[in-house]
Amino acid sequence: MALITSTAFGILLLVTTLAISIYAYFHWSYTYWKKRKCPFLPPKFPLGNSTSFLTKTSNFTLETYRFYNEIKKRGLKFAGIYTVTRPVLVVIDPDYIRDILSKDFQYFVNRGSYHNEKNDPLSAHLFNIDEPKWKPLRSKLTPHLYFRQDEDDCSRCLIDAMDRSANGRKDIDIREFLASFTTDVIGSCAFGIECNTFKEPDSVFRRMGDAIFKMDTLALKVRSFMNSKMPRLSLKLGLKSMRTDVSNFFTDLVHRTVKYREDNNFKRPDFLQLLIDMKNATKDSDSPFTMDQLAAQVFLFFVAGFDTSSTTMNFTIYELCRNPDIQEKARKEVMDVLEKHDGKLTYESLVEMKYLQQVIDEAQRLYPPLVTLSRTCVKDYKLRDTDIVIEKGTPVVVPVAALHKDPEHYSDPETFDPERFSPENKSLRHPFTHLPFGEGPRNCIGLRFGLMQSKIGLASILRKFRLRISPTTKMPLHLDEQVLLLKSVETLYIIAEKVTIKENICKSPWLGEICVSPETRRSSPRPGNSGRGPERWQPYLVRRCTVRMALITDSIVFDFLLLATTLVVSIVAYFYWSYTYWEKRKCPFIPPKFPLGNSTSLLAKTSNFTLETSRFYDEIKERGLKFAGIYLVTRPVLIIIDPDYIRDILSKDFQYFVNRGAYHNEKDDPLSAHLFAIDEPRWKPLRSKITPTFTSGKMKMMFDTVLECSQYMIDAIDKSANGRNDIDIREFLACFTTDVIGSCAFGIECNTFKDPNSVFRMMGNSVFIPDGVIHKLKLILITKMPKLSLRLGLKRVKEEISTFFQDLVQRTVKYREDNNFTRPDFLQLLIDLKNATKDTDHPFTMDQLAAQVFLFFVAGFDTSSTTMNFTIYELCQNPDVQEKARKEVMDVLEKHDGKLTYESLAGMKYLQQVIDETLRLYTPLVTLSRVCVEDYRFKDTDVTIEKGTPVVVPLIALHRDPDYYPDPEKFDPERFTLENKSSRHPYTHLPFGEGPRNCIGLRFGLMQSKIGLAMILQKFRLRISPTMKMPLHLDKSIFLLKSLEKLYVIAEHL
Repeated sequence: MALITSTAFGILLLVTTLAISIYAYFHWSYTYWKKRKCPFLPPKFPLGNSTSFLTKTSNFTLETYRFYNEIKKRGLKFAGIYTVTRPVLVVIDPDYIRDILSKDFQYFVNRGSYHNEKNDPLSAHLFNIDEPKWKPLRSKLTPHLYFRQDEDDCSRCLIDAMDRSANGRKDIDIREFLASFTTDVIGSCAFGIECNTFKEPDSVFRRMGDAIFKMDTLALKVRSFMNSKMPRLSLKLGLKSMRTDVSNFFTDLVHRTVKYREDNNFKRPDFLQLLIDMKNATKDSDSPFTMDQLAAQVFLFFVAGFDTSSTTMNFTIYELCRNPDIQEKARKEVMDVLEKHDGKLTYESLVEMKYLQQVIDEAQRLYPPLVTLSRTCVKDYKLRDTDIVIEKGTPVVVPVAALHKDPEHYSDPETFDPERFSPENKSLRHPFTHLPFGEGPRNCIGLRFGLMQSKIGLASILRKFRLRISPTTKMPLHLDEQVLLLKSVETLYIIAEKVTIKENICKSPWLGEICVSPETRRSSPRPGNSGRGPERWQPYLVRRCTVRMALITDSIVFDFLLLATTLVVSIVAYFYWSYTYWEKRKCPFIPPKFPLGNSTSLLAKTSNFTLETSRFYDEIKERGLKFAGIYLVTRPVLIIIDPDYIRDILSKDFQYFVNRGAYHNEKDDPLSAHLFAIDEPRWKPLRSKITPTFTSGKMKMMFDTVLECSQYMIDAIDKSANGRNDIDIREFLACFTTDVIGSCAFGIECNTFKDPNSVFRMMGNSVFIPDGVIHKLKLILITKMPKLSLRLGLKRVKEEISTFFQDLVQRTVKYREDNNFTRPDFLQLLIDLKNATKDTDHPFTMDQLAAQVFLFFVAGFDTSSTTMNFTIYELCQNPDVQEKARKEVMDVLEKHDGKLTYESLAGMKYLQQVIDETLRLYTPLVTLSRVCVEDYRFKDTDVTIEKGTPVVVPLIALHRDPDYYPDPEKFDPERFTLENKSSRHPYTHLPFGEGPRNCIGLRFGLMQSKIGLAMILQKFRLRISPTMKMPLHLDKSIFLLKSLEKLYVIAEHL
């Protein structure tokens, strides 16, 4: 039993290790473009930028459109993507496209198409093969693609078949008719075989032609996906690109036909004979042209000639039916040209059909058979005017379908308009914006044959029939995502009416002229429009294929388990890969644990970072380090504990650490985008604008307002003094600071002592208290994974708080501006700033104004009341300190005629020491955070912090370090005498931060706290009520430092 358990565990461990290794490899692969400083589209595990496999399609159309549009949107000319782990460069700029396909072709000779000559010889044809085999074969084949009379003979079979269904006798499946036509042409030109597919529509040739591009089984889809996305692995696995039945049929057909001709000394002027002659001519050479190679070229000729031409003609007829005026114009040209050539369709007459060529060109613009052009870099290549080097072996893709529909090159690109290809219009466009056959030395070798075949078929039809879409056709058509080439899911049924001289030709002195009256054109509704008037047509809509319930296997349950296991393993692998960050950078670190890294706050049911930062500090200190890396879930964070390094980060090298990295979401949560949270380049201009608000002059201006609010607090305490009631001092202090901020920030008298349930108090209490589990989880996610939170649109500020403050600010500002009312407060300064910048390039908006007012409320109300609460707690615990502070207050007031003024407050030095010592023990913000904005090397080390890395200073632990503060838990204001302060490192006491990004409102906060404490001390002696549960405990459920218990005191009149 133990053996079984051990074996099972070993297998599980092996599978897990393998999965983690695979995942790590994927993630490492996704750094390719970034390391080469090439713009790229962000990939996603495990398919990179490719989604085609997940959407059950081997068609690359949608993806290339998406890549093209995203690259274009970002103003780029090219960008890197990943197909699974394979880096691919997508190029959309016509100049760069010309460089790759033509000008610098020697660097991009190969297509990089998957082929497996050993296991799948038919795949090793001219389209796929690479240098050095490609060029010699291309040069041999090029001279031998020419017009033969067989094509005209095959077109007669097409016309005869259509004639039998014309004039409403039958709806015509035009795609099937055209495919039969091209099958007969290729059968004759390539194999010398009369296929007679019009007489035998179920012939094996037609069935094999239809089957070539079908991906109708899961195995075929997986194989196609592997060949496309991971060709090297596919080659090692020996995967084929051909269906076995198709490969066997064509290989056997070629072998039998060649054998028959050679055995019977039979020759025929066709493509196959050319290849037979090449084979025989090279059989004794060092590089013979083998039967497998011959079969591959014949197969390519069949595929390219049969499918692409029939598809082009099908789409052309679709557009001609939808645009009867264009159909009539093309027909007129065909009739005019044929009249000049005695009614005969010849190579020369075909060349003269210029407008028909424009029609085909436009059809191939909207519906290029191949949606992309691919090349592979064969030696390192530097993109001109850049520092980017494409490495040898890198695939390069041109999204042809998207390029053809770029409105920058083709205005109103969805409209079918052959005039785009008139000589005048073509000369106005970049020549590399229309590439249905590619361009340069490796363009389509059979393009002339394909165009000629298409023109013969279309000209033959137009001279005989007028076409319209049958009502039985399901409109609109949708692209078929199950096949490689561009095709429609629905069958295009048309009605063909024979063209007669009476109906269409107005006699002229020469031949006459085909014409359709303007009235007829205007009154002819397009299919499906029912004569309702003009309708903007989209040529094709993309439809998702029907998805069966089981995605991978035949069991949806097993599918779910497989996908769930893959997801779990992938997540675990990602976590463990993330946990190598600091080790790879040779930076000391505290070992993390899955899944929270070094963070335990989620498991401890707390979003408070206090205990954790103290633990990190102690462990780093114990190991004799000055800094160390940790992980918050998977996010690497650097903890700094050395005062010299802290000074470097906060002040000396501030330019590397300008941002706080505080979560803010300006789009969904505008109140969060305040001065404390925002980053450069917006922070510095705003800071410089707001800084004058907190000068000594502005402090004096608001002093009397704060003093007046303090008197309300004294009156409230007086009513409960001398044992009449225990006083909830935290509540009293919160009411005091609420009144102060309400008045100084909003110009509103809150009267919270008279109305303790005022909306201001309720909002103040609610700001930092999470509402339920969901809100707690949201705050944890915001703290630990800010990038993900931003993508999810998570808000830090509660909805009701945001609505309240935004509405309050907007109403107050409107009232002041409408009534020309001003008041010497913080809000007025921001209104003046808004009005002064409204006509500038960077106006100070109402949302920004509301955010700063909200910050002023939160910082001024909560931190000051908390500081005073803890100060009174320690003064009650240390009555000698309380008495000394009171004596100083009384002595200073006596010097100023008993008046508390801005100047008298400045003279209360010991009271300042008391507050400083409180801020040491009970720092409102337990950490200082910064984010590295450019790579930074720590002095005297080899450790470099990368751009984007968060840096944290654990203040509460620093403030309680016995190396700086002996007996650190003891409350001792003497630590902050001038003599003692000068003996310590200045960066060991940082309650308001330090450097350019310290707390902007520190002077206001200290003034408010000193006024509140001085007013209480001059009136009352305080002691802790016996009803209090001692000692106080920190509340771990909120962001700022607070006590879990309320502090009840007894106040006695002096």
